[in-house]
Amino acid sequence: MTWRELLGKIVSDPQEQQRIIETLNINAMTLRRWISGETNPRPQNLRLLLNTLPHAHRELIDLLAVEFPFIIKNDAYREEQVFCIPAEFYEQVMSAYVNVSQHLRSATISNLILQQMLKHLDTNQDGMLVSIAQCVPPVAGPKDS
Repeated sequence: MTWRELLGKIVSDPQEQQRIIETLNINAMTLRRWISGETNPRPQNLRLLLNTLPHAHRELIDLLAVEFPFIIKNDAYREEQVFCIPAEFYEQVMSAYVNVSQHLRSATISNLILQQMLKHLDTNQDGMLVSIAQCVPPVAGPKDS
């Protein structure tokens, strides 16, 4: 079985086909062309396809690797990265804590953490927004209505 045959089998369920189309932000014709072999998905769409079909991930990646050998290397690398925060990040945070003035320290360290979160969570740079919400006590005195 090829990855195209497996994908064809998966999308034989109309609900699953629609979910894939919406998740990958492609049209039905594009999906049919992938299945028929008329076109190939872009590398970022291959990664999204793998993420969209977690129940078939292992089988799909093995089949994709026949036609797209780079996918195994990228997938293994990504899985490895998810569990590993580099020592350089800790060095940067400690350096900022020691070397940045007290007034800028919190903002600098928060910025470093946000950047690391993006690298860690969005390894393919598909696009992600990360923000920090900080709770502060209310201002003392009467409440304005």
